[in-house]
Amino acid sequence: MAIAPLRRGLPIDTPRERPPSPRQVTHWITTAPSRRDLHTTEALRRLLAHCPELTRTHDLVRQFAAMLDTRDARPLAHWLEQLSNAGLPALASLANAIREDQPAVEQAVATLKSWRLLRKLRCSTTRITSLVQAVLTLHLTCSG
Repeated sequence: MAIAPLRRGLPIDTPRERPPSPRQVTHWITTAPSRRDLHTTEALRRLLAHCPELTRTHDLVRQFAAMLDTRDARPLAHWLEQLSNAGLPALASLANAIREDQPAVEQAVATLKSWRLLRKLRCSTTRITSLVQAVLTLHLTCSG
């Protein structure tokens, strides 16, 4: 199949890069820019250039990550407003869900980052989520 065009003197199509999976894109977006390799950074840049909705989502995720890094939940209300006004139903739904438990989210931002738990774990994000839920449950049980 690939030899026939050569025999006829036709140009060969350049091989196409396989599109990234949603899981891969999620990983790229949630990874700190300083921890991305050049290939990932370039692939994400190309993807964001073609999808304004994903660009807005990326920007909002990075803003939330900055809140976690600084252990400062004060910008949370403004961030939730941006989330609601992003024009994406899934993000507006997320904002409404977070608003229902906003005090708990603010406490979690401060508590989990003060434990430096997320930085010290070196496992998959699924296992981190389960472990963080368990630790937070224990913390709230002991303090309540």
